[in-house]
Amino acid sequence: MRKAIYGLVWFHSVVIERKKFKTLGWNVSMTFNDSDFSVCEDIIKAYMGKYTKDGVKDPKFDANAEIPWDAVRVLIGECNYGGRVTDPNDRLLMNVYTKEIFNNDLVAIDKWKPSGTEQSNYGYLVDEGANQKNDMSLLWTPETFKSEIQMNMEEGTDPPSCFGQHPNAEIQSQINDTNELLEAIVALQPL
Repeated sequence: MRKAIYGLVWFHSVVIERKKFKTLGWNVSMTFNDSDFSVCEDIIKAYMGKYTKDGVKDPKFDANAEIPWDAVRVLIGECNYGGRVTDPNDRLLMNVYTKEIFNNDLVAIDKWKPSGTEQSNYGYLVDEGANQKNDMSLLWTPETFKSEIQMNMEEGTDPPSCFGQHPNAEIQSQINDTNELLEAIVALQPL
């Protein structure tokens, strides 16, 4: 469950941060928010048997059953986040992200590492396979993840490969930001 939520956090971050690449990130600008994340967190909890209603778990849940990743991907990528996506190429990209993230590799015993981050220190922070004897709730604290993520950040920016982008996409994004800034400064000058 912890890894699945971590994967959802990664997915949420990627879909939000891709807009910094403007039309190289999304064809149509969309706004995603915390409610999207919360709904998808409940979806993951429900499909992994952790969702409770009034503190009571579903008695019909089978913990040994395989996770229905196809259903999770459709609910997250098509219904919840994808419900705002109007461009067919953006919808296709959303589906690519859900396939890359929400699968059995995400919850495997090995440390999960998102696609495109092979050269970076991004990934699930706790090696659960090596720490099976430890109390995982002590390892899974927001403070641990916050400090670990800050320590692994590369000069305060994420490489474009984390978002499935070529390094030139960042250059173009910076050029666009610079042009917008210069146009705003020029517009402030009296005629």
